[in-house]
Amino acid sequence: MLALLALLAAGVAPTPAMPVVVAGAGVPRDELQARAVAFDEHQSFSGLAAVRPYVTRLAIDERWAVPDALKLRVPVSESAIDAALDRVRREWAPRPWADLLAFFGATDASLRERVRGELSARAIADATLRRTDTDAAYGRAFIRRYAHRRARTACLRPWAVADRCPGVKRLVNDESWLDLGVGRLMSFNRPDLVELQLDLAPLLGIRSDDPSGRGYRNAEHRLRRAVRRRSAPLARRVKFSYDAYNVYVRGSRADQIAVARVAHRMVLGRRVPVLP
Repeated sequence: MLALLALLAAGVAPTPAMPVVVAGAGVPRDELQARAVAFDEHQSFSGLAAVRPYVTRLAIDERWAVPDALKLRVPVSESAIDAALDRVRREWAPRPWADLLAFFGATDASLRERVRGELSARAIADATLRRTDTDAAYGRAFIRRYAHRRARTACLRPWAVADRCPGVKRLVNDESWLDLGVGRLMSFNRPDLVELQLDLAPLLGIRSDDPSGRGYRNAEHRLRRAVRRRSAPLARRVKFSYDAYNVYVRGSRADQIAVARVAHRMVLGRRVPVLP
């Protein structure tokens, strides 16, 4: 509530047309709606009420990543964005580019800004990995950045999410996540039950389109070996699993952060996939 009052005092507050405000800049409802509709039609199939919070979190995180990358002096160049979009274009071919825009509910301009946000987020993560010496410092940097952003974000229903916007009541069965390196600390309405999710297969260059999850099984095995090399006791304390979408790690918060750092080191320097 204090954050919202501060935004109001500054003359910048969410409105029905701009229901999300990130660091004083509004996110248009039409952009959020188009993205949510497309995500529901092509990927989620669970209804707009369910996908709006997910899309809102992505949009907020992308908007924050760009200025935060500038502050850390790791801005993403226009040429890097061009290269990422060229890879997407080649992978999408021979299907028309207009079909891809429809798939993501985007325009050329909004898709470019989405890629800018995704690449900026990875640049921030990589800079954090390089500039911290311990697991604790690594985790603390992400947690503090998350808290700083949340205090400076404001939202209106139905585009409001409790884990990104202060003063918003958590909904029943509401998920939440905190970006941690190349993964997420994810909770499904259970603050006491948090798992680390890692979309690790594409980050390692492993094909991830097998519905049986073979690519993620391979990624999970590689992560397990890397963690064991780092610390056999750590490998014994955590529980690994996978499906056709992610590699999962359960354990204490400290151990999840340690595993996230191991996973991040595994993919450091590799090409960054965009538009998952």
